[in-house]
Amino acid sequence: MNRVLVTGASGFLGRHVLPRLQSLGFEVHAVAYRNGVDLPGVCWHRRDLLEESAARDIISQVRPTHLLHLAWCADPANFWQTADNLRWLDATTRLFAAFAECGGQRVVGLGSCAEYEWGSEVHCHESTTPTHPFSLYGKAKLTAGHWLDAQATAGQFSAAWARLFFVYGPWGHRSRLPGVVIDPLVEGRPARCSSGIQRRDYLFVEDAAAAIVAILDSSVEGAVNVASGEPVPIIDLLKGVAHILNSEHLLQVGAIPDTETNNPRSISADVTRLRDEVGFTRSVSLDEGLRRTADWWRQTRYSQAS
Repeated sequence: MNRVLVTGASGFLGRHVLPRLQSLGFEVHAVAYRNGVDLPGVCWHRRDLLEESAARDIISQVRPTHLLHLAWCADPANFWQTADNLRWLDATTRLFAAFAECGGQRVVGLGSCAEYEWGSEVHCHESTTPTHPFSLYGKAKLTAGHWLDAQATAGQFSAAWARLFFVYGPWGHRSRLPGVVIDPLVEGRPARCSSGIQRRDYLFVEDAAAAIVAILDSSVEGAVNVASGEPVPIIDLLKGVAHILNSEHLLQVGAIPDTETNNPRSISADVTRLRDEVGFTRSVSLDEGLRRTADWWRQTRYSQAS
């Protein structure tokens, strides 16, 4: 039986990945810094991967055939430029090295669209779009991806680097879109936002999880964009949520000035590799994804109030 170790397993994306791995027959081992997710059949390991010995210890203990590395610093308030990105880069290289030493077979690491150069409008292709990140986060992710590719090229294991674009859905952070708008709307408060004219490539979190698991279960190597391939104006996302919540009157469009720097008019992904080589296409439409996200948010608020 294939045995997979998943880092960042209790996070926004990780908790959606676990049941899909189980459905494919993987023996699933999950790493979390704090509490895990209540999912029968998953073996949880509490570790701080930033500790120098943690990667070698957990790899030696589990001896996985597959590694899915999702963990990284993700605080919406400061992840772009925090020096923690460098700590996570070091931890990631230690993890990949330990996996190679243990004879692991297949790795997928989580990259980001922030690795690409962002002009005024960018349609990102894995092999032709320049990688010139504006942030420390993007630079650290790009370096981690290069490190992984070098180890795979040396024949130590098979590897792919999943460059994730914009994700939304249940368990999303209230400080990120669309949570930053859903949160006040669910509570009946005004939701202030910018113009929302920028176009972004959003993918429902369950589809994102399914895509990443499909990459892990494939033989595809190198960078693979994980996105819908269909950018939409952010305002459409916000108005869609407001409509579902019957709160259009509380949405205050333009109340917050648009960010002037590193805020392209459009960011989208070429998903040819994901579609043709991995064999994945999304199954959840934007309307359906927004409805499920809003329903989860309402239920969560109701449960907290009960």
